[in-house]
Amino acid sequence: MAVQLPVLARSPVAGNSPSSRKGRRRSTSYGLFPSDQRGVTLKELLQLRDAHEEISEVRWHCDNQAQLGCTSQPQGFCGPCVCQNTLQEGTWRRMNLHEVMNEVVLQKYCHDLRAFSFAEYLKTFVRPDSGGRIVQTFVSHWWGEEFCNLISSLQRFAESECIKRQALRLWASFHAVAILIVNAFLSKRLAKVYGAHLENLRGIDICVVILCNSAVSFCTLLLMLLEATCRRRQALEWSFWICAFANNQYELEHALGGTVDQSSFAIALRNDFLKSMVCVIDSDCTIYKRLWCTFELFYATYVLPRGGENFQKKRLPIDFVNADGIISQGGLSQQVLFDIKSAITQVKSKEAKASKAEDERQIHDFIAKSTTHESLDMTLKEITKLGLDSAGLRRRVPLIFYFFAPVASFTLSGTMHWLLLACHEPDRRFRSFLQFTAATYAFLSMAAISVILVLCFSSFEIKWKKSALSGPEGGSTPNLTPNSSHFSDAPQDDGWCTPNVTEFRVRISLPSSYTRLQIRVFAKAITYTFVLAGPGFLLAPPLLCVERFDSNDSRIARGWLQFLLNLRSLWISVQITYACAGLCAGIMYFLVRDSERYTAKAFRGILEDVWL
Repeated sequence: MAVQLPVLARSPVAGNSPSSRKGRRRSTSYGLFPSDQRGVTLKELLQLRDAHEEISEVRWHCDNQAQLGCTSQPQGFCGPCVCQNTLQEGTWRRMNLHEVMNEVVLQKYCHDLRAFSFAEYLKTFVRPDSGGRIVQTFVSHWWGEEFCNLISSLQRFAESECIKRQALRLWASFHAVAILIVNAFLSKRLAKVYGAHLENLRGIDICVVILCNSAVSFCTLLLMLLEATCRRRQALEWSFWICAFANNQYELEHALGGTVDQSSFAIALRNDFLKSMVCVIDSDCTIYKRLWCTFELFYATYVLPRGGENFQKKRLPIDFVNADGIISQGGLSQQVLFDIKSAITQVKSKEAKASKAEDERQIHDFIAKSTTHESLDMTLKEITKLGLDSAGLRRRVPLIFYFFAPVASFTLSGTMHWLLLACHEPDRRFRSFLQFTAATYAFLSMAAISVILVLCFSSFEIKWKKSALSGPEGGSTPNLTPNSSHFSDAPQDDGWCTPNVTEFRVRISLPSSYTRLQIRVFAKAITYTFVLAGPGFLLAPPLLCVERFDSNDSRIARGWLQFLLNLRSLWISVQITYACAGLCAGIMYFLVRDSERYTAKAFRGILEDVWL
């Protein structure tokens, strides 16, 4: 990607800067450049990262800047030094937003001689013709996270928003391949078995007709792939409101305003053009420990839905993201999922901190006018749990749609077909009424069990987990249950060392408490089961009718009977093949579900995105 961010000289150029000197009033600043136009696009964020190699370079960062070997480093990082050799506290990591702002942005783009925000710099020097960018997504995050992870999280979100038809494209690819295979099989069977009947088509080559159908499917797939490529490029123009870049770091009182309700954060959230809100969350749920992040979530969940004097009420979609993907869509590993579930149990908004004591007082007073901190904590936990529950449900999707649904459809259609034929001539298959009754109950039981499995895996959450509990010497194992009212846990250990403790959890969601993802998966699972079973239902009555005429030894009846039986056998083969392939795909998904390799992530994404 070509870098297009010009580094500004220290001496200001007269007339070329929106604020060549300090001292602008807040009304002037936001009058010239409103908060809802201070968006930074994903493309500009990527250009900032790629223009400076030190942003992506992994270095040793000391937790205490005053330690020996790091006193000369202004931001507390160094290479191989005394700190790591003497095992002092620190980490190998890339630059966070604090360091990017102090060492890159404020030094090379928005230094004190010009004193403006990075969004104003982009408007004036990078895109002077187009001006500001309307904000599409508000970003809630904390400054201590690696800047590269922040960009990766926003990139995943933007691509997901721009490629809404990913599931349709992936399903079209499976459909095109399946149509080609089935049509090739049908062309041979029709030409071999029913060649005499095809003479009535008056010279029309049935093979050409079938292959043309396959060509149409592949052309549709090609057009959808081209559309996906164009939409992926549109993700680069997705604009975000990020406080570090939207606010003038030299005039922070402009961003804070007189009250928190008039701060730039609240004004940006009230923006009429705002489409969504993104919370960049890590395994420790650090954003809940930062008071401004808590205020942003409170404003989006409590204030905006109720409206106010200067703005209409609205509900803002909230998505939780990280560098691996969108958490509310299942984009996280099992370990991160477990860590977040453990961290949210400790959320206490009353203990969240801000950089200034005055900000803490104002935010706590503002929250107290609408709700209590305990109620806010419950809301924050529930919002996070919705995303975590979606992640768990997403992991069960391949098993639901690729195995249980085909098996359920096979048993349903088979039961329907068998009951019709058995009721028509039961003596043909059974010698006694007891055998007939036993077989009937067996078919009905298999059909009922398969349907119940589809319903359970769409609505329930069942987990088995083995863990080694440490005794008094190693410390006690905390209770990591997110909500004891929703989970049924195995009895806890008495405190002594008990290895390989099996933890069994069942979470039951009633229909009234279904999430949107649960409703979607539940509806799709039922619909898909009956769609697969539909041809079996439709073929059973014609088979019964043709068999009634078969007793007259009619040649036409025997031909149609054989044709219908072949169609039913073909459809059963498709169902069995689909179920076996789905079982193999589910096993592979289970084996690579926590792998960080690119191919494993792509494989997981394909299986999940087809149905979500």
